[in-house]
Amino acid sequence: MRRSTAHISPALPLIFAVGLLAGCASPPRPIAYDLAIEPVEGLPVLAVDVIGVTGSELPEWEQMSMSRYWSSGTDENRRREDNIAADFMFTDTLHAGQTDAIILPADDPLWQRWLDRGATHLVVMNNLDADEDRPGSADRRRRILPLARNTWEGDELRVQLRSGGFTVLTRERPRSE
Repeated sequence: MRRSTAHISPALPLIFAVGLLAGCASPPRPIAYDLAIEPVEGLPVLAVDVIGVTGSELPEWEQMSMSRYWSSGTDENRRREDNIAADFMFTDTLHAGQTDAIILPADDPLWQRWLDRGATHLVVMNNLDADEDRPGSADRRRRILPLARNTWEGDELRVQLRSGGFTVLTRERPRSE
C-alpha cells in the first residue's frame, strides 16, 4: 500500500531547516582576557609560563609531564625553549616573598598571535616541586582555562598561585542548558 504525502504541511521543510541550523550553532568565539597571576606570600622563586593552545593541541598539553617540561635537556623542555624563543609564550618569574601579580593584559600582542592561530584554551604552568605528574589541571603545576566568550564573569582572569597550585579566582558563568 502506497502512502500519500499530500497531508504533509508545506511548513515542515522550513521547520526542519530551522531546527537543523539551531543544532549547528558554532561554539562561542575565544577572546583575550586581562590575566593576573596573584602569588600568595611565602612562595619560593618560581617560573610561570602561559601559552594559548588550540583544541587539537590541548590533549598533548593536558598529558605533558610537568616534571619533564621543567627539566633541562628533555624534549618537553626544548619545546618550552622554542616557544619562548619564537615569542609565542609568556614567561615570568615570581620572586620569593613577591605579592604583586604577574599581569598579561588583553591588549598584549601575544594574545592576538594566540587567537589568530585558533587558541581555545590557556595553559598556565609553574615549576613548584611535585611528587608525581598528573594529567591536566590535576597537576598542581598546571591550570587549563577555556577562552570562550562568556565563560568567565568580566574581562579579567584572576588566578592565584599557592604552594598547593593554582586557584581560579574569577567566577565562571553558569552554563546555559
